[in-house]
Amino acid sequence: MPLPYLKTADPMPMLRPPDLVSPEELGEIVGLRAKDMAVVRFRHGSFLIPLDRLIFDLSDVDGAKGD
Repeated sequence: MPLPYLKTADPMPMLRPPDLVSPEELGEIVGLRAKDMAVVRFRHGSFLIPLDRLIFDLSDVDGAKGD
């Protein structure tokens, strides 16, 4: 189930429509915030996403061997 809105990770956060990020789009976690929130960077900006709503793909982690 998609999020009802996206909250920007700006110093003055704003609510944005959820269709800015598709459920299949990969983002990069660039920070962690209180209350189990992650700052995730997508192509349309950085948003606060609850950790329990994220699916982690560890296949492209820095330092991982691509044998």
